[in-house]
Amino acid sequence: SFGARAVEAIGGLVPDPVLERLWPLACERADALGNMGLSLAQARHIVEGDWGLQTLELPQSRVCAAESFRWFTAHLLAHATRFRECYNEAVGQYRRRHGVRSAAHPFPDLAERDGWVETPFWIWTEADPRRRALLAAVRNRRVTVSDGNAVQIELPLAPEGDGAAAVERLETLESAGVKVRSRALTTTLWARLVLSDLFVHGIGGAKYDEVTDRLFEQFFGLRPPRLMVVSGTLLLPVPVPRGSLEEKRQVKQRLWQLRHHPERFLDDCQVASPDGRDGSGRLVDEKRRWIATAQTAGNARRRCRAIRRLNQALQPFVARQQREEADRLDELDQALEASRVLRWREFSFCLHPEPSLRRFLDRAPCRLGAICSNELNMVE
Repeated sequence: SFGARAVEAIGGLVPDPVLERLWPLACERADALGNMGLSLAQARHIVEGDWGLQTLELPQSRVCAAESFRWFTAHLLAHATRFRECYNEAVGQYRRRHGVRSAAHPFPDLAERDGWVETPFWIWTEADPRRRALLAAVRNRRVTVSDGNAVQIELPLAPEGDGAAAVERLETLESAGVKVRSRALTTTLWARLVLSDLFVHGIGGAKYDEVTDRLFEQFFGLRPPRLMVVSGTLLLPVPVPRGSLEEKRQVKQRLWQLRHHPERFLDDCQVASPDGRDGSGRLVDEKRRWIATAQTAGNARRRCRAIRRLNQALQPFVARQQREEADRLDELDQALEASRVLRWREFSFCLHPEPSLRRFLDRAPCRLGAICSNELNMVE
């Protein structure tokens, strides 16, 4: 029921979102496949095909199960210590260059403890499908891998030896329900190293490929292949309330002035009444006299308290303006919060109306478009 509930929730803002057509397709594919990731991907492919778009995708599990990828995995495991050193140096250089203080960004360092080296892979088993860091240790010219928990497997692999037997062993492990999967940086490293002459990235991932470039040079001794950054933003077609941070600053400044300098906002009718008793003129004159009085050590406290008392006494004369400014401040807060939400770039493509989404892709500088769950990427 998710699709119907989401369409109902967004119905007052976005007419006919793609989700209305996408979700029944996803449910249909789920009944046939029993796999959530494949079901969502195939539903999207059906919609893309109806639009005349062509995409070629593989689940990362299929990529990691390829023989060529197992050779890549075996090479990194055999040289886990050197890879860790190159990796941590590349990440450290990125932090220094960009002034990043957090040890978690752009990625945490690969750890080493008691002879176990953290590698850029995940491991999990069908019996315990919680992914953990894949650890490696070289012992007696063999590489032992572990999840740091219950799994510990010896591979016939040495830094300078032939990896063929280890590649066969990795294939056997996959069949036995032990899954080795690449982390994000390793996935990009593999794609740029083996699969592509030109890699097309979004803005977020491209920032971190500075680390990948460094690994190409330091670990593989290769010149990094070309990289292209392509980005497109399509906001939800919902009117955004007007308001700006500058206007909010001005309103807050006026409220401050109304509290501390109310006399500046009084008109002639408020300053003096016909009989001279009900207006604010006397209060204003008294405040001006105190302001004109030079401050000394002897009168400082009395002078300050008198000005505060007079400001407070003048508040009823500017109460209407204060209410208006306070109401406007509330309106601006609501408008800015609505703008923050509505102008968010990360809404899924399927929340957009189909016509505007198709027009966006048709205006892209190439004919082939692909959409994914959280962003819109155009690749040629």
